Amino acid sequence: MINLVKSNGFTIELINPYSSDSLFFETNISHEQRIKFLASRTIIRANYFSKKSPIMQADVEVQLFHYIVKIGIGTFKSIPQYKEYYLHLDTGSSLTWLQCNGCKKCFNQTQIPFPKEKSSSFRALIEKGNQLGYVSVYGDGDITSGILAHETFYFKTKKGLEKIENVQFGCGLDNVMEYGEYKNNKIAGIMGIGWGDLSLVNQLGPEVKGKFSYCLPVIISEKAPKTYLRFGDYNYTANHRIAKSTPLYRRGKEFYAVEMQGISINKTRLKIDPQVFVFKRGTHISGCITDMGTAYSRIITPAFEILKRELEKYFLRFKDLKKFKDDSGLELCYARRSKGREGFKNLPDVTFHLQGSRADFVLKPNAVFEVISGNREYFCLAMVSDDEIFTLTIHNALVKSTGLKIKIIHPYSPESPFFYQNNLTHEERIKRSALQSNLQFNQQSKTQPLLTETRIETQQCHYILKIGIGTFKSDPPYKEYYLEMDTGSSLVWLQCQGCTKCFNQTPQPFPAKNSASCRPILDKKGPKQYDYEYQDGAFTRGVLAHETFHFRSKTGKSVKFPNIQFGCGLQNVIQYDKIRNNKIAGIIGMGWEDQSFVKQLGPKINSKFSYCLPSLTGKPSNAYLVLGDNGKPQPKSSSQTPLLRTGQTSPYYVALQDISVNKNRLRIKPEVFLSNSNNFTGGCIIDTGTPYSRIIMPAFKILVKALENYFSSKRGLKRLGRNLGLELCYERNGPGGLDGLLPEITFHLKGTKADFVVGPEAGFEIVGQRRTGARQYFCLAMVRDDGMTLIGTHQQANKRVIHDFGKKELVFYDEDCSKSP
Repeated sequence: MINLVKSNGFTIELINPYSSDSLFFETNISHEQRIKFLASRTIIRANYFSKKSPIMQADVEVQLFHYIVKIGIGTFKSIPQYKEYYLHLDTGSSLTWLQCNGCKKCFNQTQIPFPKEKSSSFRALIEKGNQLGYVSVYGDGDITSGILAHETFYFKTKKGLEKIENVQFGCGLDNVMEYGEYKNNKIAGIMGIGWGDLSLVNQLGPEVKGKFSYCLPVIISEKAPKTYLRFGDYNYTANHRIAKSTPLYRRGKEFYAVEMQGISINKTRLKIDPQVFVFKRGTHISGCITDMGTAYSRIITPAFEILKRELEKYFLRFKDLKKFKDDSGLELCYARRSKGREGFKNLPDVTFHLQGSRADFVLKPNAVFEVISGNREYFCLAMVSDDEIFTLTIHNALVKSTGLKIKIIHPYSPESPFFYQNNLTHEERIKRSALQSNLQFNQQSKTQPLLTETRIETQQCHYILKIGIGTFKSDPPYKEYYLEMDTGSSLVWLQCQGCTKCFNQTPQPFPAKNSASCRPILDKKGPKQYDYEYQDGAFTRGVLAHETFHFRSKTGKSVKFPNIQFGCGLQNVIQYDKIRNNKIAGIIGMGWEDQSFVKQLGPKINSKFSYCLPSLTGKPSNAYLVLGDNGKPQPKSSSQTPLLRTGQTSPYYVALQDISVNKNRLRIKPEVFLSNSNNFTGGCIIDTGTPYSRIIMPAFKILVKALENYFSSKRGLKRLGRNLGLELCYERNGPGGLDGLLPEITFHLKGTKADFVVGPEAGFEIVGQRRTGARQYFCLAMVRDDGMTLIGTHQQANKRVIHDFGKKELVFYDEDCSKSP
């Protein structure tokens, strides 16, 4: 598979209708016959846009115009693992669908319809216990109806195979399409890339930065070149000085439109009132549809008559031309009076003036006219008139995506659901952080919990996200819940109504059955079950489903992510239930596995997320989770280290190679940091669910010994044995503060200058006042571990930490997290 974002999108081949690769390629069709077919197709297509009844039944041959794409669909036990089908590419509709087996009304196709029940990745959409259906009617009278589902699509690109999961498509079971009338038809359906929400482009969304592009050759070509459809950015640097842009508008639910302002012939502007181009039944001034399914542009009648009249005047100067009536369906045709075959060298350009500075769409003669060399040589204007609409067969997407910033709520912030216990002292918070570090360690090392009675308080150390879930008839149209953010696990889940084992929470559990966008995932036995257990003894069980998630960004904008797979928890035992007035409803897993929230978004967020966390025990300050690019250039001081994974587990690993105290290497062998539970070479987890870092025992002893030696040389320090859960504590028993006294601790990670420097405030907990006096004391904010090493949130404080799981790289640099969310 290729990396979609790294390649800035992907490119697939479009099959030219007159290429030898085309499903409709026929060598015995003349140029004149093809023109007839194109004109006929243009009329049929116009009926679709204007919603008229079809004027005529389309001949089979008009299908010769279709541009088609070859794709792979589904997951099967075969090589390749998908089934290949041809789909007609259409910018004028949004539904992507293909004919499925079991169809009651089936059009003829040479390949068997898609065997949905044999594909392991096929997931029908369910609404209130029933499969969700669809009906789509096209302007030429064609119709398809069936069920909506999610499936995996494969595209053969110029750089490799691109896999897109969870594409919503229609599985056609009742289909009447003109394809079926064609001998040996191979087209199985339509790929809709219109403006609607179901469009493949909109489903990919930020994944391709909301863009697609193409470059089509002259339609009638005996040697049709290869043509490609590009999803994502197109590198037009070489032509950036001549690149033009114009606003893209929406007409109805499906169509792309631009604002037409005038027409010129050879740079001579025609006297056409711009109001002529306004849609009669539209409300926006953009009166020109751009479309790939229309062969010849359709010009609204008043403008077409002026264009036609001015072209007639232009051609009067050429005495060897004679106007004649052709039966091709094109209205303005000229033949040569003489019998010579000299070609037509003086045909004019036609320019469509679009909205924008110098946004002139210049059509060269070979795009304005059809030139025919049959029994006689002649040409025709390759445009037709229309009573209601202007249709232009081009499109230029202008949408650009940026990263999304979501607030992360500090556990001691007034916005936190745990703020009711804000009267905790600094010492109490330290103790709870240490206990939480022990609990989180138990989960990662897969041992039995050591502190089973401390679950309540440790929850105050969690970072949580406030999100909206579902679609309801309310304002806002979703229900809001708090979910714990966890990079050490991957399942996204929350407690749902109907649970039989429920933990206490103050908002009611999620009413999944009332959400219009909740779609249970089905397997052969019905709704697909899940059973997810955490190593502290907590577990959740229920059914998997797809749902729409809403996030409030830093700017206040609500951003919607449809089709997120999550667990609807029906049997849940977790430590939240012992928290008074608990508001946490579940967990948003952000680990390595495919089911994690960030992996589901994948290329939509450029396969990266980042955060900048303030200190857990410092002054409360909210942080922001950034999905995608941060929008800021990385400083030159930024460091990178490989982001690793052990087996099929969720946590993110880095390769820790040594530790320093004030730049003095402790010379710990890298092998010491290997996890005892496996032979993986990156035995250090980077985690958001653990407050204090845990250091594997041999390395921890060396670190403590080095710090003891360091502090023994400092006057006025007294070793303390305090009951905070931290092992190395000192009291300042003389005058003066701690400024300049505490050392830096550096984790040396794999990579050039990949030093994770932990400053004194992040390396130690500093308590400004004892209960019995006014002296200061401090403790090393790290704890020992028998089997592994883990860098916790306290040591990540005031650093921008970027998880780029696309590049498999962790990027980090210093940042004031209280000022730069």
